[in-house]
Amino acid sequence: MPNELTDAEMQSRGILEYGVTTGRQRRKTRTIPWDLLTESVMLNGATQIALTFCDHFDPATNGARHKSDLSPRIQDLIAKLIEHTGIPVTLVETGKNFEDIIDLTP
Repeated sequence: MPNELTDAEMQSRGILEYGVTTGRQRRKTRTIPWDLLTESVMLNGATQIALTFCDHFDPATNGARHKSDLSPRIQDLIAKLIEHTGIPVTLVETGKNFEDIIDLTP
């Protein structure tokens, strides 16, 4: 994966995680590989995006439950995702609790 974070970087950010079923370490990246995202959307026929781990991208959004609580950094990311893919971001996950999800559908 391009721009993948090292174990040390994930540890220092407090975002080192392991899969529940496999026990494998989750892979994370510093930035979104826009070209790969665009290709994936085209190949898979995606019609909407569920944006997860926003609290890892911007800790200021941790636990946000309303659209108005999203930081400018996350709002900018949502706009870029829509611009690059042409499809809407409909769900935004902002934390570890089940309630930490914002539904952006109109």
